[in-house]
Amino acid sequence: MIKTDMSTKEEGNPITLVTKVIVKDEMLTEYIELADQTSIAIRSSEEGIIFQHFGKNDQHPNSYTWIEIFKNEYALQAHIQNPIQYLYNANHNYLGESLTFEIHGNISNSLIKEIKDIGYPTEIISTEISSNIELLKNFKYS
Repeated sequence: MIKTDMSTKEEGNPITLVTKVIVKDEMLTEYIELADQTSIAIRSSEEGIIFQHFGKNDQHPNSYTWIEIFKNEYALQAHIQNPIQYLYNANHNYLGESLTFEIHGNISNSLIKEIKDIGYPTEIISTEISSNIELLKNFKYS
């Protein structure tokens, strides 16, 4: 398991990562397998992920969306530094046409830079109002 640092950012609010991908026509089967194997590996190697979803956009047959919720900033940082993510990104570069990130939540400038350095378009949406935070903080993903 990739463990998060137990410092003050450990107590931060949940962060949502929305990743939108477009897959090459001829690579749909391979991409679904990549997503399935990545999901299994992430769930078994990261303690800070609360929720993970990979869904298809019915209006655009090659368009998929990952929605992942992390306990806090350190959990998101552990996720993007996970070797499994590096492998996913490398495979996406071969199988996919595009990938974009949306980060929903308040994260440090250093983490924003680290995410943008991955090389995909990234949009940061800061939290103004949030509810049910305590429910999410105590949630155990299984």
